[in-house]
Amino acid sequence: MGCFSSKREMERQELKRQCEDALMYTYGVSRQVLREACESLWNSTDVDTDGGIDTKELERAIRKIFHKWHAELHIQKPFPSDEFIKERAKRMMEKLDFDGDQVLDKKEFELFAYATLEETLKKQKLAKAKKTEAEKETGCPRD
Repeated sequence: MGCFSSKREMERQELKRQCEDALMYTYGVSRQVLREACESLWNSTDVDTDGGIDTKELERAIRKIFHKWHAELHIQKPFPSDEFIKERAKRMMEKLDFDGDQVLDKKEFELFAYATLEETLKKQKLAKAKKTEAEKETGCPRD
């Protein structure tokens, strides 16, 4: 068991390093901003404050993130179904639950926070590019 768990911990650390590198070097996000974003998302996700994120809490977080993306980025696609959100939470739990206890601790949750931040930044960049393109086509600035 010790060998398996240390291998999984090494995998988690490598994924964390890759995510941090992508956020810092691709998007210019500082370590301080990463820490603050992780802490903020953790606090809003661990609603029962038991120190772990279960699948239901993960589903709620994913739903809130999709709502935020739709509202702030004016996403035109239909809002994801409950089945889609449940499946996404299940897949995230399977991928990020390195110790297999069906609860994400803070270290495991960091990867979810990083992935969420990276996806948000990608969507913001895409929305900005679409807005710029529309302004070029029409010659009018858009809000």
